[in-house]
Amino acid sequence: MMTSGLPVTNNRNQLFPSGLVCWTIAFTCPPRIVLGEPMAVVSVKAAKIGASLLCSGGIVGVAVSIANFFSPDSGIAGTPGAILVVASTVILVALGLIMRGGTIRSRAVRGFVAAAALLDIAATAVAGYLLDSQTLVVAMLVSLAGWFIHLFESRPTPG
Repeated sequence: MMTSGLPVTNNRNQLFPSGLVCWTIAFTCPPRIVLGEPMAVVSVKAAKIGASLLCSGGIVGVAVSIANFFSPDSGIAGTPGAILVVASTVILVALGLIMRGGTIRSRAVRGFVAAAALLDIAATAVAGYLLDSQTLVVAMLVSLAGWFIHLFESRPTPG
């Protein structure tokens, strides 16, 4: 019996139309649909797009702020403000990784981490603006978009 081009069988060791028995690896046998067996349950973690976007903006922010700190053409090379921005973007990446991990069960701690990330994004964007680093401001806008996406992403209920 054929359905949509795939052989359908009721047990594992029946002959295929070509006369071969599927005893070996799936690469040597044609695909088949086996009726009457339970489907395998695949556990897939939901992609944490918002937190990943927040981390990406933070990583770009780290790279830009380190480049600004060491570049003599930037005008802010070696200044305390530039090193502060490097530290704040590293903290932002750490907060994003915590948000992405999803291992925090307490609502209060999750709220604190989210609020700290928002405050870090806003302060780093202002510092980037004052240090004339438009690329850093754009990276923080990407992180802000990730923060908003994370805010509205569905989360599994703790159980």
